[in-house]
Amino acid sequence: NLFTLTLKNLKLLLRSKLSAALLIIAPMLIILFVGIAFDNSNTFGIEIGAYTPENNEYVDDFVAEMTTRDFRVITYHNVSECIDSIKKSQIHTCIEFPEDFDFTMNYQKNVVFYVDYSQINLVWMIMESVSDIFAEKSNQISHEFTSVLISKLTEAQNNLEFEYEISENNDQ
Repeated sequence: NLFTLTLKNLKLLLRSKLSAALLIIAPMLIILFVGIAFDNSNTFGIEIGAYTPENNEYVDDFVAEMTTRDFRVITYHNVSECIDSIKKSQIHTCIEFPEDFDFTMNYQKNVVFYVDYSQINLVWMIMESVSDIFAEKSNQISHEFTSVLISKLTEAQNNLEFEYEISENNDQ
């Protein structure tokens, strides 16, 4: 008789247009609002501070790449200003680039990250994006160096073949 009781209650609910509408729309609105509240799939609104002691084309390329990935990048002229902006919650992360930052150098330079650990989920997302950009730039530069090396080797081989042909012709 649970079935008949449930059926009776559903008939009562569906008689009134307002209660029928609430029965259908209310769960959908709850799901919508919960989905909006917990949505973090995009990086819109994340602000990153960048500090470098001097203007550098590699840092400019990095800033441009971060901007294309929907991050807002603010450049600072002083690292303490950048750190203070984190403390004031104006930015989420501050990235300090070393002097003479260059992807092509064969020695290691450290890039320092200052973060607000209260927003740890954002920190890992930013770190992942930055690592991806560094990896892409590194692969691009490696590809360029490899292309230059191959072209120089091909040129040297052609020069040796040409000199060999000349020496063969002179011997005859």
